[in-house]
This record gives sequence, C-alpha cells and structure tokens, in this order.
Amino acid sequence: MLTLMEQARHYQPKAVDFPGGQVDEEMQVQLECVDEEVIRKRLLQSLPIPGLMQWLADHYGHYQDITLLRLYHKLIRMPNITATPDQDETRITLKQVVIRLHSHTLESL
Repeated sequence: MLTLMEQARHYQPKAVDFPGGQVDEEMQVQLECVDEEVIRKRLLQSLPIPGLMQWLADHYGHYQDITLLRLYHKLIRMPNITATPDQDETRITLKQVVIRLHSHTLESL
C-alpha cells in the first residue's frame, strides 16, 4: 500500500534482480565438524587459562579462524567456569585475520 507522499509523486517501486544463486567459492565458508565436548574437557583440565583465545590458537590452530571465534564465544559462557576479560588488549594472529580483543581468563568456580 502506497503512502500519501508516494501517491502524490506517482511513485512506482522497481524490481531488483539479484544474481541467481551464484556464489563465489572463496566466499563460501565450510563449517567444520568439531567435537566440542572433547574441547570442553581439555579446557577444564587446563584451568586456569590466562588467555582463552591464545589457548585456542595454540591447541586448535588447525581449525578455521571462524571456528576458533565461535568456540571462544561458546567457551566463555560455560556454566561451571568464571570468565573474566583482561583489562589489557591482546593482539592475536590467526590464519587469515589478526584480532584485537580483551581475552578472557578462565578459572574454575
């Protein structure tokens, strides 16, 4: 339904054609199968961890950057640990990106 302003200006919406499902192969990210339970168990055995992202890069650096970032955000929310962000910014180089963050220190409750 057109608004009064659109009616006054004789507005006609235009159809926009998008590429028909063509996606550049480089833009596709293949999701990796990760055994998160094994990673959680190893993490709990390694506590305390002074910098989670560095720990992930050291132990699981063979995974894609996006996988490490996803794991990072899942692991800091584990119910049986305390995750405290560091006051100082850390710079970590992964495979394709360099990230700056206030990495979390993990400790058991």
